[in-house]
Amino acid sequence: MKDCIQIQGIYYNLGFNLRTRVIYERITGKPMDENMGTFENIVFFYSILCAFNRETFRMTFDEFFDLLNEHEELYTDLLLWIDEYSRRRLEVLDAPSETDKKKE
Repeated sequence: MKDCIQIQGIYYNLGFNLRTRVIYERITGKPMDENMGTFENIVFFYSILCAFNRETFRMTFDEFFDLLNEHEELYTDLLLWIDEYSRRRLEVLDAPSETDKKKE
C-alpha cells in the first residue's frame, strides 16, 4: 500500500511524525493513545494530511469532515492505511539490527 491517498483528484502524502502528533494534540487538547474513537481518528487523519502536505492540503477540518461524511470510503481507506503503516513500522522495529547480527 502506498503512503498516499487521492482526494478529489489530488494525491496527498501520508505518514506519521512529530508534526502529526503536535497538530493532533493542538486540535484535541490531549495526547494520542490507542483508545481513539471515531472523532479522534478523523482528527488524526486530518493531522496527517496537514503535516505531510503543508503546501497543498488546504481543507479546513469541517470541510474534511464533510468530505468524509459524503465519501465514507476515504475513511475506510485511511483506516486500512494506518493498519498497514503500523504493521510495517513494527516489522522495522522488530528486525534485528546490524549490532545484533554481529553478536551472533
